[in-house]
Amino acid sequence: MSMYVQTPMDTMVYKNIRLPFQALNMLPLIASKNPLEQSIKALTGSPLFGKCIIGQGYVQTFDKKTYGYQVDQCEHVVSSDCSQEYDHAVLAKEINGMKHITVYHKMTKISLTPSFSSYKLEVDGQEIAMVKSKQVFVNSKDLKSTFSVYLSADNKVILDTPATRVTYTGKEVVVEEKSIMADGSHCGLCGDYNNDLRAEIKTPKGCIYKSPYASALSYRVKSGQCTLSQEQQQLIQSEEEKCTKYKIKKTSVSSLYKSMKKSTYSVKKHSAIYQGEKICISQEPVVQCVSGSTPKAVTNKTVKFVCLPEGRVSKLYAERIERGESPQELRQQPVAFVTKMAQPISCGIIGL
Repeated sequence: MSMYVQTPMDTMVYKNIRLPFQALNMLPLIASKNPLEQSIKALTGSPLFGKCIIGQGYVQTFDKKTYGYQVDQCEHVVSSDCSQEYDHAVLAKEINGMKHITVYHKMTKISLTPSFSSYKLEVDGQEIAMVKSKQVFVNSKDLKSTFSVYLSADNKVILDTPATRVTYTGKEVVVEEKSIMADGSHCGLCGDYNNDLRAEIKTPKGCIYKSPYASALSYRVKSGQCTLSQEQQQLIQSEEEKCTKYKIKKTSVSSLYKSMKKSTYSVKKHSAIYQGEKICISQEPVVQCVSGSTPKAVTNKTVKFVCLPEGRVSKLYAERIERGESPQELRQQPVAFVTKMAQPISCGIIGL
């Protein structure tokens, strides 16, 4: 890699800089982009944040499901935090082929609309001037949040809030959720954002419609001027009568483990045989039934034994294997003899 360092006085050039192998895919980094996002994308191949696209006649959700839907002149909930916080949302409508965007962050309302030459930006009703290739920072009324707006040379607006990033070109809107955890707490045209395509677009009532088009209609904001046609109303009514709901039932791992433990009556322990003044221990643990249970089925297996003279060392090994330990050093000891032993395939309590 070569690096150029410019100062008001001179320019320095560093050539053939050796980089660690791990950094090869991470460079070059773009100064105008978040270095953490660039690094994650380079290392994993996937972006750090979920991305949803509202195009001309189609929607691609955060979880990469694409379906056909045309946003009309009525507001639609594109993406919203549907958790208990409910602190941000993005809405969109389309008039004469151009999108009109409204972004809410807590108590702040930001609107982006097309104008004669470029775009019009308003924050809480106050118009904010945008300059091409210059980033503008705006504070919320309570001064608790800061928003940035960047108008690129190719007439693209990038609006950054603490919760979302909206890239706006007039005809297309890209929404990025800055929540790293895809926990399914979102709703709207962009889906639930849980990295699972099943039940991707749930309605505000939590129903799963057979048609993505009908699901999208449920996020069309109703007002005096925006009502559904009779055909659309009948479609929604027929879907709501079924109202299939998708639920994830979490399994209690502790209770599952306990039930498994109760139904297991065998353990793997080293076998010990006393021969005169020696104690011989199996090199590998063997299956044994626990106290109070008996074998239900038995098989014969070849077992290698290591023998130790009776004394302090052999006594320590006997205590260890009795506690259920598996001394790895036994595998390095020379094999004294090999024998076939009956080992249970399964164990159980008589009468159960």
